[in-house]
Amino acid sequence: MGCWTITPARGPAACPPGEAPQGEARYRAALILRSARRFMTLRELSEVLGLPVSAVSRYSNLKLLPSVESARRIIEGLLSRPVLSSILMKRITASRTGREATVYDISSAAGDPDILHLVGEYVCARSRGLFDAIVAPEVGGVTFATAVAMVSRKPLAIARRSRMGWERFVEIPVYRDPATVEYYYLNLDYLRGVEAAIIVDDFGVRGATLAGFVEALEGHGIEVKGVYLMVGVGGDWRKAHPAAEAILEIGL
Repeated sequence: MGCWTITPARGPAACPPGEAPQGEARYRAALILRSARRFMTLRELSEVLGLPVSAVSRYSNLKLLPSVESARRIIEGLLSRPVLSSILMKRITASRTGREATVYDISSAAGDPDILHLVGEYVCARSRGLFDAIVAPEVGGVTFATAVAMVSRKPLAIARRSRMGWERFVEIPVYRDPATVEYYYLNLDYLRGVEAAIIVDDFGVRGATLAGFVEALEGHGIEVKGVYLMVGVGGDWRKAHPAAEAILEIGL
C-alpha cells in the first residue's frame, strides 16, 4: 500500500509515485480509527474528529467505510502528536526509587499492535515517504521500525551488536560518555541502492545512538531524511539531527 493520501491533498501526503485509490484510503482510515478505539471512548473520538458518535461506531467496527471527507478527518485527527501522545501515555509506566533517575517502561507500548499500527502510520505521513529505507538499532527499535516498514512498504535495515559474519559492513561507534563506547554493525548489502533513509528508535534521552547512526549513514553518502522516536526524554536527543522528533516528549 505505502504511504498515502486522498484527494484533495490536504492531509498526510502521498509517497511517490502517487496517491492511493480513494477506496483504499477510506479503508485504511477505518483501520486507523479501529486501532485508536482501543484507547479512546466513542465520545472522545467524536469530539476529536467532529463526527457523530454513531458514525464513529460504525466506522470503527468496519460496518461502514467513511466518506472521503470523513476519512480525511480521521487521518488528520488521529495521526497527530497530541492524540498519539495521550495514547502512548496510557501504556507507559514511570518509577523512581529514592534519588535515582526516573525509569520509563515503554515495553507495553512498544509491543502493542494497535499502537504500532498508529505510530507506523504517523511516521509514514510525517516523512511523506521520501526515503528508500528504514534504519534502526536492534532490540529497542525493532518493533517500531517494523511497523514503519510494513506501513510504508520500504525495506528495513537493522544494525546489530555483532558483525554476523558479513563481508561488507559499517561499524557504528556510539559514545555513551568519554570513557564508554559501544558498537553497532550494519550490513551494507541492506543499503544497496539506498540514497535516503530515516532512522527509527523507540526511546531516546541523550541521543548518542541516533547521532552515531546519522554520522555513519551520512559518511556513506546516504541522506538522513528524518529521525523518529516513539518516546523522547529531555531535549538532548534533538541534537542528533535537525529533523529529529519524538511522538511523545517527556521533560526531565
